[in-house]
Amino acid sequence: MAQEFASTYKDVIFHGILTALGERVRATPRTLLDVGCHAGRFLQLAGAAGWLAEGTEINERTATHAAERTGLPVHRLSADRLPELGRQYHAVTLTDVLEHIPEPVALLAVVRRVVADEGWVAIKVPCGPAQLLKETWRARLTSGYRATLADNLVHINHFSPRALRIALARAGFDDITVEIAAPECPPGARASAVIRLALYNIGRRVPGGVHTPIALHLQAFARAAPRAGSAVRS
Repeated sequence: MAQEFASTYKDVIFHGILTALGERVRATPRTLLDVGCHAGRFLQLAGAAGWLAEGTEINERTATHAAERTGLPVHRLSADRLPELGRQYHAVTLTDVLEHIPEPVALLAVVRRVVADEGWVAIKVPCGPAQLLKETWRARLTSGYRATLADNLVHINHFSPRALRIALARAGFDDITVEIAAPECPPGARASAVIRLALYNIGRRVPGGVHTPIALHLQAFARAAPRAGSAVRS
């Protein structure tokens, strides 16, 4: 957990999310809830960027670690219980979370209840079609390797850009943007990191790049469609 908290290999993802949300959320002060905050690295960065940040985490050990290291509130409850927090946030983030959820649209509807009207949600998930193609070719080119996407019981949902957009719309979000997600840059693998970042930057600049095989992960931003009678409580 200490290594995960200190490691910078996801920082390009985290900084990208915070920058994009910062451009969308103009409130002051602005509140953020990170669902599935793990060891707390993103929470720490969000706090440093000026957000009033909180997290949720169902793993007791990582939740305790995140709270101790960040000094920020970390709620020990599952995502389907978010309304029990009794408040709304200007931004809610789910990074590598939604692919683990049996009913993603139902969960996004729950998330919508804790996002203030005109607030934003940021979702990062693997891209199913691109991952399937990658696994297929890896199996063809690597002796003894078997493609594992279809029987990966950890990732129980696989999203295409269209499916992610539909899920967000059905849950009550609009102004939806789905783009290529920034890559992880594993420590000690500089060549791999350079290649990943190069492909990411190329994909962002190519029209329709999010629908190409290099879009291995998706990053979505969506606004909470206005509802009458609700307000931000921070």
